[in-house]
Amino acid sequence: MRCHLMQTFDKIYVLDLHGNANKKEVTPEGKPDKNIFDIRQGVAVVVGIKHKKKEAANLLMFFIKNYGALVNPNIQRSEKKSIAEMNFKQLAPRAPYFMFYDVNLDALDHYDKGFSVSEFLPRQSTGIISARDELVVDVSKSELASRLNDFLAPSQTADQVRAKYFGSRKAGKYPKGDSRGWSLAEKRPVLAEKDTSVSIRKINYRPLDTRWICYDPDIVDWPRLETMERFNDGQNIALLSPRMTADDFSPLVSNLIISNKTGSRYDQTYFFSPLPLPRRTGPRPNPPDQL
Repeated sequence: MRCHLMQTFDKIYVLDLHGNANKKEVTPEGKPDKNIFDIRQGVAVVVGIKHKKKEAANLLMFFIKNYGALVNPNIQRSEKKSIAEMNFKQLAPRAPYFMFYDVNLDALDHYDKGFSVSEFLPRQSTGIISARDELVVDVSKSELASRLNDFLAPSQTADQVRAKYFGSRKAGKYPKGDSRGWSLAEKRPVLAEKDTSVSIRKINYRPLDTRWICYDPDIVDWPRLETMERFNDGQNIALLSPRMTADDFSPLVSNLIISNKTGSRYDQTYFFSPLPLPRRTGPRPNPPDQL
């Protein structure tokens, strides 16, 4: 998108207003950085100028950032500034990132000398999302097994177990406990034919918080089978690396399957990359040259 904007306009002004409450941004003075629109997501204002006839061979790109409330209703009209009066810094975005902010190019060059984790560990996924943790996750293996047995007990109707285990949920598009890809009425009979105790596995559920989960695709919405189905507990390790985070960069290593919030309580962008196990036959993938 940034590349397309650069091809479309002759001048681009970017006013980064910050104010991202999700990242708990603060001003340079350490005070809370309030968003001017009273929303949680950070805000930037982009002004693109396109001439009828192109005046320059290259795009002119300008950037400025501002913390705290930008608009004060008490400011007099004579005190307000035009774009031309604001202290914008000229930038020269370049491929492949086309950064629309003031970036340390030396640090970026150093970063680019490395290799992508996806090149080294090509099999990746984000963490498991059950969509019903209150049913399938517990700190106690025995209590989880007991709860599953109760959930599947033929002496109870679907409506009874729905009220018991999902009654506190708000009614929405689907019946309480259901989701787009999972129906209690359809999946409960299927699970009743199984021995769910064999599907109970350890999971690194949250940072430094190991629990038990019924890891079965018939009760977990997003089991991430492509990476975790064959991940034998304790027999392999996986790198957990964030793509985006509101916290400090903090890669982790896990010898268990993970949830979508194992790396951070708030972020859901940690990727699970298991080490490839030795193959008995066939070629093995070559590591990046940088290794």
